[in-house]
Amino acid sequence: MLKLNINNLVRAYVFVFFVCAGQLFTSLVQAQIIAPIEEDDLTTDPFEWNNLPTEENLLILNPVFDLGDIEEEAGKECAVKTFKVTPYNCGDGTVDIILDFTISNEEILPNESFSLRLNNSYPETFTYAQLPVTLHEILANNKISHRIEIFDESKNCRSTFDIPAVGCLYPGDINEDGFVNNEDILYTGLAFGESGISRPNATTNYEKQAAFNWNKSFLEQNYKFADCNGDGTINLQDVAVVDKNYQNNAQSIGSAVNADEGNPAIYLGLEPYLEAGTPLNVPIYLGSENLPLNDIYGIAFTVNYDFELIVENSIMVDFQDCWLGNSQDLISYYKSDTFGKIDVVVVRKTHTNISGFGSLAKISAVLIENVEKIGAEKNFKMGVSNVHALSFDETIIPVYQKELDPSIVTTPTGLDNIASLAGVSVYPNPVASKLYVNIPAEMKNAQLVLYNLSGAKVFDYNLLKQNNELNVASLHQGVYTLVLRTPEKTTYQKLVISR
Repeated sequence: MLKLNINNLVRAYVFVFFVCAGQLFTSLVQAQIIAPIEEDDLTTDPFEWNNLPTEENLLILNPVFDLGDIEEEAGKECAVKTFKVTPYNCGDGTVDIILDFTISNEEILPNESFSLRLNNSYPETFTYAQLPVTLHEILANNKISHRIEIFDESKNCRSTFDIPAVGCLYPGDINEDGFVNNEDILYTGLAFGESGISRPNATTNYEKQAAFNWNKSFLEQNYKFADCNGDGTINLQDVAVVDKNYQNNAQSIGSAVNADEGNPAIYLGLEPYLEAGTPLNVPIYLGSENLPLNDIYGIAFTVNYDFELIVENSIMVDFQDCWLGNSQDLISYYKSDTFGKIDVVVVRKTHTNISGFGSLAKISAVLIENVEKIGAEKNFKMGVSNVHALSFDETIIPVYQKELDPSIVTTPTGLDNIASLAGVSVYPNPVASKLYVNIPAEMKNAQLVLYNLSGAKVFDYNLLKQNNELNVASLHQGVYTLVLRTPEKTTYQKLVISR
């Protein structure tokens, strides 16, 4: 009887194959899978092994009992069962594979031998006691599958298994262009909800990891690349991995199709004149009544702007009124840096295209107050680049990037900064919950008001004493305009609520 040490093995479901009276049967049992896992291989990553593999996403290898000219003696079966294949250890163009299996024949002893051949190579001989065995430096190719043959000459039988292509991937780089950015999330939407073979010992770290191919592919890459956390299902958790491994310096490819004014456009609704120190709300439009988008599935692009004129960390993107679909239909994502770049992606997850035009998203920010540092008047530039739009069949859709004239930013009249008032202090800024406002004793009938980026009043307070403590814990995180009014003067400053 062949006995294997099954301590510290990862649990999963495997299919057991056996032969009885010349017929092949399949049954589902709960068993142990793969090889012993070393303590160093374990991880606390939140996306790892949340769910055991299911029948739908388990690697199932169907054996072909090809006896050829060999006649198997009665009572001496060569029925391989619980055949397990685990890729690991991605090298320079290679991957190691662990093989493990058992034989249903009760007469087989551990010291008996079998031969193993990979892709018609020269067979290697092992004893059953040596299982599991490791095949080192197998070609890591995401296009080429492998065939494994097991021979037991003493039983005059042979079993053949076809293994899916196995290659290496970097979690988050779904389109395999060497970067992790907003374009990768387009492919999450294309494959959303699909399932396949989970990645053994998966982590979400940006490092080479071995994985079997799934049975579906994009035009260029296999769906396994979209399973960023390796759990066997493509969902929003995979977007979180893209965000974790995002590379702000990544070079977006954008659309490979030239577009001009005769194509649908993407453009910004930027006002020609802006006042320093005020909220900035810029809608992003895609298409028009005369030139709508036909059969679009998703779009990725970059918004570039003059970061010198924007309050740091005040940039936000809202997708609430996006014409591509509602929150149930879409994956909407943006990533901004502090140097004037916002990467945006909006992609459906319904596997159906949509046609139309209108508002895609809205950018909110706050213009700095002290424009004089840069100039009495300053041109504010904001534009769209690196546009990549596609349909569900991955057809590239040409989208024209309409350029806008820069807006003029001027200093508002009649308003001074609160910092210009003697004896007045407002702190801390940013604030989490408690805001302290101190005013001089001679300041009477002072009122403090907070406005959000949309200009709506969200908080007001009468300052009846010199030292005031205000609770803003109920307000959402973001950037607000704080206005201090007295009978003599109205002053303002920007306030950031952050937790």
